[in-house]
Amino acid sequence: MSEMWKDAATFASGLRVPKPYGDAIMLEILAASGGVAMAIPDAEILSSLKDWARNEGIFLSPEGAAATAAYDRMLASGELKKSDRVVIFNTGAGLKYTDVTAEAMGLARPSAN
Repeated sequence: MSEMWKDAATFASGLRVPKPYGDAIMLEILAASGGVAMAIPDAEILSSLKDWARNEGIFLSPEGAAATAAYDRMLASGELKKSDRVVIFNTGAGLKYTDVTAEAMGLARPSAN
């Protein structure tokens, strides 16, 4: 079982879950598959989100960008090779998150004056 994460804070709102409902199942699958879990800071999530938008034309959700950032980190560390077959889930459309993405980028809506 996971522990309660007090004051969870990230702009990836789908990951801001203090205690997941299916935590025991997720941890069991993670252990059985030999997988890993990692924390990705907002700066890395935002960097990956911008990289995919700029280079692939895909506006990832922040949660999807957390997954691509984790993939990049695992490539850099050698845990994965470019030849490995990997499936990355983008769990939502970035267009649903324009407000939080703009805020994370330090952008403000122009005043109506």
